[in-house]
Amino acid sequence: MGYEGKINGGFGENADMPHVRFMEITRDTPDHVAGQLVGHDRVHMHGARTLEELRSCRLGGPNFDRTCFAMVQEGDIVQAAIYVHKSYARLNSDRDLHGNVRRILEGDTHERREKPTALTFYSISNITDTPGAGQRLVLNLHDHLTREYGGVRMTTLSPLRSFDKNMSGQGRTDFAVLSDAEKRRTVIEHLLSGSDGVQQFHMGNGARIGDVKLMAGDRSDEGGNVQPHAAMVNYVYENDPSVLRANAEKFRAVKQTWRNKEMDPAERFAVTSEIIFPMLSSSLLRDAQIERNIARSREVQNAPAEIELRV
Repeated sequence: MGYEGKINGGFGENADMPHVRFMEITRDTPDHVAGQLVGHDRVHMHGARTLEELRSCRLGGPNFDRTCFAMVQEGDIVQAAIYVHKSYARLNSDRDLHGNVRRILEGDTHERREKPTALTFYSISNITDTPGAGQRLVLNLHDHLTREYGGVRMTTLSPLRSFDKNMSGQGRTDFAVLSDAEKRRTVIEHLLSGSDGVQQFHMGNGARIGDVKLMAGDRSDEGGNVQPHAAMVNYVYENDPSVLRANAEKFRAVKQTWRNKEMDPAERFAVTSEIIFPMLSSSLLRDAQIERNIARSREVQNAPAEIELRV
């Protein structure tokens, strides 16, 4: 059986929610609970179409290389669920984080009792559309895994849907002929705008940008056809909750700029990029052949910083 306990308000803080619990859903979890996950993955369809498929591909447990955690309310109703993949290879930098979601989705769970080196959150769904359930789930998961594994790297492997949308038609063709470094610079420029919904969710929780994975395959349709994303992102959750709190506070300014509909687009990009750029990993900048340089323009008028992507 997996872990089960009270929830908190995130970062270990108390929360007055006695009718909701945080629990691990494993291959031994009763059908009336695990069965609620069937067909309700809003990120990846493969591996979640039947209960048998879920138990085979996604629901392992504490001593397996995959598992699932959920917020469950009174009456055993699953509010939100997040799937976790465990990696065991040595990590030298963020570029070594898992970047092949297709390999995760197509593989079966295996028993592994050694301590993992990284935990990848590859899918999260707010099943009941309960406001705030997704954020509470991620932060409670962070708190639990920090206590359970101590020092293990926690990351997502997240789609960048707004970028995929821009890469349709001729845009995808033009993107395909770029070098890998040029592709990463193109993705980074998109990330600096702070406009992607999934990015806003994770960076709003205090995560930083660890790496960009190119053409990360995804079995997302019911027919099992491979639908490759142009890029996916590893958002890294540092173990120290104070770092997450500080990052989340900084990122609130990004959300505020997007609420300001009267702001000039160029000024909005300058404001958001100044906040996001320091949250890019050094290994990603090296792979994109970018120098870390933040140049202020119009110092006299105290204007927002402009980010110079210097090759």
